[in-house]
Amino acid sequence: MTRACIHSWIVKGDTVYFALSAETTGWVAIGIDPVTIMENADMIFGWVDDTGNTYTVDAYATGPYGPHPPDEELGGTNDILESTGTEQNGITTIEFSRRIDTGDAYDKLTISFIMMIWAMLIARYLKKRRWWLKAHRTLEIWGVSLGIIAAEYMLFSTSVNHFRIIHSYFGVAAVIALICTPVISQLIFKGKKEHKPFFRKFHRWLGRSALLLTFISIVLGLFQINIL
Repeated sequence: MTRACIHSWIVKGDTVYFALSAETTGWVAIGIDPVTIMENADMIFGWVDDTGNTYTVDAYATGPYGPHPPDEELGGTNDILESTGTEQNGITTIEFSRRIDTGDAYDKLTISFIMMIWAMLIARYLKKRRWWLKAHRTLEIWGVSLGIIAAEYMLFSTSVNHFRIIHSYFGVAAVIALICTPVISQLIFKGKKEHKPFFRKFHRWLGRSALLLTFISIVLGLFQINIL
């Protein structure tokens, strides 16, 4: 089995840039957010041929063990903007970019959790920077928005009864906390002066709770699909 991992990513505007790498001379791939085994996973495949040309496929798994045809064969679109790759010393590396929100029914939003973590880290360690508040707010708003969109997509894109398992309840709690976190932050600036310390502390702990609930939901989801 070919194993692949994300070893780097970066967000610029509305585009996210990924890199996959594995000890193989074949293809590398990533499957994002499956429901059962591989089913409903957003998949990206990449490989480098003998002449050094890079090929990528934007695919979607239609069953627990495949198949995973290209999105275009399912009525979707190929949303890989650009890609490049290398195959050296038995290691294949593929880099590609795509929009954060592609508008494709077969692509899923994957970076909400990462953005919320960065928002927290900036607020915690970079307050001496002039730009910290703007960056914190931007990442927080994007992270919350994408998290809500992703949760809605997961709930309504399949016929699975999501609320039969505890994973879903943690997911709902995480979404509620994600929504409330930026709302409370507004009270820090617009509330009465004597109430601001309370709102600041509440906002901080609510954000941490949102991350913890999201993390627990992800772990329970991985147990649900037998990865853990």
